[in-house]
Amino acid sequence: MKKRVGERIQAEISEFYANEVLLPTTLVEYDQGFKEMILLNKAHTIMLMEEQIIEKQAAAMILEGLDRVWRELKRDDLDGAYEELYFNVQKSLFDRIRIEVGGKLHTGRSRNDIYATLTRMEVRRSLWEVMQRVIDLQQVLITGASEDIDTVITGYTHRMPAQPITIGHFYLGVSNAFHRDFIRLQNAYRCTNISPYGSAALAGTGFAINRQRQCELLGFEKLLTNSLDGVGARDFILEAESAFVIMMSNLSRAAQDLYVWSGDEYGVYAPGSAVSLISSIMPQKKNPDSLEMAEGKAGHALGSFVSAFSAIKNTPFSFSQDLLEASVMYWEGHSQTLQALGLLCETIKYSTFNKQRARYLVENNFSTVTALADFLVRKFKIPFWQAHDIVGDMVRRVHDSGRLMDGLTSRLLKDVAQEIFQLDLEVDSEEIQACLDPEKNVQSKISEGSPGRKSVEQMLSEANEYLSDEKNWLKKEMKRVESAYQQIDEAQFSLIKA
Repeated sequence: MKKRVGERIQAEISEFYANEVLLPTTLVEYDQGFKEMILLNKAHTIMLMEEQIIEKQAAAMILEGLDRVWRELKRDDLDGAYEELYFNVQKSLFDRIRIEVGGKLHTGRSRNDIYATLTRMEVRRSLWEVMQRVIDLQQVLITGASEDIDTVITGYTHRMPAQPITIGHFYLGVSNAFHRDFIRLQNAYRCTNISPYGSAALAGTGFAINRQRQCELLGFEKLLTNSLDGVGARDFILEAESAFVIMMSNLSRAAQDLYVWSGDEYGVYAPGSAVSLISSIMPQKKNPDSLEMAEGKAGHALGSFVSAFSAIKNTPFSFSQDLLEASVMYWEGHSQTLQALGLLCETIKYSTFNKQRARYLVENNFSTVTALADFLVRKFKIPFWQAHDIVGDMVRRVHDSGRLMDGLTSRLLKDVAQEIFQLDLEVDSEEIQACLDPEKNVQSKISEGSPGRKSVEQMLSEANEYLSDEKNWLKKEMKRVESAYQQIDEAQFSLIKA
């Protein structure tokens, strides 16, 4: 193990602490944020040079040294004895340029603000990945809605047949929920995309650093001004994770409907072979595993949130090592959220509705009879609850007799109305059949947001509009940050050229 020289702590780090605790965390840091670590070091170097806190020659050597570290420091080179990624990078830099020069890089900053900044850069990038998956999923849903805008299926409440809707209506409802999730992710992103760089340990620094320049070079939207809040704030992680949790709840609910409909008892949804798995013993099985996995992975998001919250909630309003645990928790939830979004997207892409079976069910499960009650209200001007009771008693009698919907005749309606309310209601068979016809039933719904074609077309237009806005926003934001990073390269090129 390596001794720490010139510090208050002179003893070696124990092998267990270095290899079992610090090294695994350092490896995760390397995988998640090595690029960002180099960038934030470069940004600080450029700012120090521009503010004449360090000399141009020293800045040029540090920048070139950081380039060598980026190219040459491999995962296998990391050592837990150096505690974390930052000190591993610093050691690698010192190995390539003199410590008398490389040591100037740490002027006016602390590991506290370095890691506060690094975490925000990493989470910012990770949110791009999640938002892109949400866009992909919405695109599949909207495409499916457009292709099956008029395909009638049964809508359920309490898991019982309720009223007919369409595939287009269902898919757009799910897409709407993911649009709200996208907005929540945007809000989390905005609270993440704030720069704490320059906060130093907690009280700022006596060097005349330019925090706004650091912010600009790293693509942050604005400064997190207060230095104490800057090093200690991890609420942005909780906000991102809470957005994941809500989104995974929406995803799990949508997957559950498709999952239930895929069972033979419903037989409405047919998961494709590309997203299904077999049984090891039962040859006939085609299991909808992608939907099961999507639902299961949703729990990881909640687990990560609860773990991060538990790690943060009793920490002081400053920096403490506990805060870094929240970052570790975040990546598990992020990874599983990405997988769950991808699984649902792939399932919808490779699966189909059994339209013939869906049609059979909606014709025989009495889900169209609300339209008959509405018809009686319009034709005879009777209160809805009278119409409701008449139709309800008709359904009971037909169901008890073992017949299907063909038992809902004009004669039965007349008899029930007379028996219950002493009403003389004359309705011909054609009128009843028109009410019970699935397509006519759906198209009779004219209120905004209903499954009627005109309404669904309007919702489809709105969905395409918000999807376009999401795509444009994400593309613009990614380009803005990449342009900021490009400024680092340009400043380095100008310095070396000079």
